[in-house]
Amino acid sequence: MGFPRTNLLCFATMPDGYGYEERIEAAARSGFEEISFWLMSIDEARQELGSLEAVKALLDKNGLRASSLEFLTAWTQAEGDAHMDEL
Repeated sequence: MGFPRTNLLCFATMPDGYGYEERIEAAARSGFEEISFWLMSIDEARQELGSLEAVKALLDKNGLRASSLEFLTAWTQAEGDAHMDEL
């Protein structure tokens, strides 16, 4: 029994130095169907593109959908309860 393939890309893993439009278009060309954002990433995209509606329009134009929004970042810290402080 195999697992279904999910074409999900975490936006935070994409290289810096490119605009959001370039990175979204590259993700679509690479065959991804879904993208996840960190809260800070979606806020930066909103600022760069002008609105959340513009971010959604860019995703729609490229056949991508935002499947998750991660708001915790301290989970990457291995020590203590930093994630609970952030939550």
